[in-house]
Amino acid sequence: MKTTIFNFAFFILFLLVFSFCSEEKNGQKTEKAKSKKTQDTLVSKVGRKTVEKNEKRNVIDYFRLLQESKMIDVDCKLIKRKKTWLCESEKNEAGFSSRKEAVVDIKNGYIQIVDEGTGGGALITEIALFKTTDKKDIIGVNTYFADGMLQMSSFPPTFYSYKDTSLVSLKNIFPKTDPNMFFIKPYDLEKELIGSYYILPHYGTNIKFCLDSSFVSLREESFKKNIKTYEFTYLFDKEKGKFLLKK
Repeated sequence: MKTTIFNFAFFILFLLVFSFCSEEKNGQKTEKAKSKKTQDTLVSKVGRKTVEKNEKRNVIDYFRLLQESKMIDVDCKLIKRKKTWLCESEKNEAGFSSRKEAVVDIKNGYIQIVDEGTGGGALITEIALFKTTDKKDIIGVNTYFADGMLQMSSFPPTFYSYKDTSLVSLKNIFPKTDPNMFFIKPYDLEKELIGSYYILPHYGTNIKFCLDSSFVSLREESFKKNIKTYEFTYLFDKEKGKFLLKK
């Protein structure tokens, strides 16, 4: 009987010691796990911060930033199918998505998206990168309409820079322009629509401001004789980070 009680007491003591050791061991594992998780979190945060700070952004990165910032009215995602680039919209309620033609040249920092309208004609969006001498990127955005008979920009190109993880609008880096620049005698632009548009460079850094030749071909002879030039070129000054009219 004494032996049985002794054995039972020894068994209870063994269980208590085992339980205590297990709890201590599990506690150590938990602390290590917490410590590792904390370290992983810190490394992850530091890693993301380092990447954000040091990563080299390309024209596609800026395109997405422009979309997120609502600085361009393009609601599709760039995708590559073999050697062809497309801009594909999200599926609608019926499960259909639309695809727009796209030119994507990462090396030369250029994107062009052609949005074919339902009523004829197309809205063309261009994005081009310009790099200053101190290696800063200037992002140019341009939109113009074309339907085979008329090419026209409603506004001059807009420009942005990347600062503190966001895009900042740049002012006074592109000279003021006016469609009357193309003519010897000015026209009343409120009464008469002039087909003029801007083109961002796919190659190089020159921006063109053009009088639409198709539009001119439909006009009377007196209109054609009043034309001074069909095109202006704006050169990019890398040191000043501004565009200058070529003379």
